[in-house]
Amino acid sequence: MEWKFRILVSEIEKVKIENISIWDEDWIYTGEKATVIDPYCGREYSSEIVKVIKNNTVVFFLPIEFSNNVWGIYLKDNSRISK
Repeated sequence: MEWKFRILVSEIEKVKIENISIWDEDWIYTGEKATVIDPYCGREYSSEIVKVIKNNTVVFFLPIEFSNNVWGIYLKDNSRISK
């Protein structure tokens, strides 16, 4: 399954994946990289896959910093993501 762009956010916006606020939890880098395409400019980016754990829930995501404090969040599954 490929990584899919899900949301564009700034670091000051609350973002939750499966009700876990990704800015409030420690990011655990998995050591695995993925490459994706910026849906706005078509530029290729590579980054390390991140997981966060809270209350026995684990979510994986691919954070790409498109510009200073502006992030694209990519997911491989249909996890709920919200602001």
